[in-house]
Amino acid sequence: MKHAMIDIETLGTAPGCIVLTVGAARFDPKTGETDSHFYEAISFKNSVLKGLICNPNTYDWWQKQHEEARKAAFAGEKTLNEVAISFASWARKEHIEHWWCQGSDFDFPIWEAAMLLAGQNAAPWKFWQKRDTRSLYAVAEFDYQNWPREGTYHNALDDSLHQIRCVHECYRRIGIAEKP
Repeated sequence: MKHAMIDIETLGTAPGCIVLTVGAARFDPKTGETDSHFYEAISFKNSVLKGLICNPNTYDWWQKQHEEARKAAFAGEKTLNEVAISFASWARKEHIEHWWCQGSDFDFPIWEAAMLLAGQNAAPWKFWQKRDTRSLYAVAEFDYQNWPREGTYHNALDDSLHQIRCVHECYRRIGIAEKP
C-alpha cells in the first residue's frame, strides 16, 4: 500500500484560501483496502491571522451544506502550522509513492501553498507522484457521481475514502484490480 488519497475542505478555490480540514488515507488501489488515515481541522481564526483568504461565495456555499459537514469543517482548534507538521509527519511515516486527489488543480496546489505558508519546505509529494482521479474515471468510463456513497459529503476524510472506493472500481473495470 504505497498510495494515498488526499482531500481538503476550503473557503475558496485557489491557493491562498483558507483550508478548513485535511483528510487522507493510505490505500491499495488494486484491493481498495485502507490501513492508515489522517484527519485534522484547522482553526479559522488562525488561518485568517496567517493571511489566508475567505471567499464570500464559498462561505455562502458552506452555509447550504449539511449541518454535520459544517460542524466538522469549522471545528478546527489547531493552528495551520500544527496541522501541516502533523500531516508531513504522517506522510513520511507512511512512505507514500503515489498521491491521489479529485482534480489535480485543486487539492494539491491549495494544500501545497498552505504548507509553505506554515513553514514546511515542500509538500510531501514530488510532481511525478501526483495522480488525478478524474483522469482515471474518464479512462475507465466511470461516473463517480452515481457510485454508492458512504459517510458525510464534504468531510475531507469521508470524501477521501469515497474517492478510494471509486479508484478501486476503476482499477476493477480496466482489469488491474485483484480478484476477490
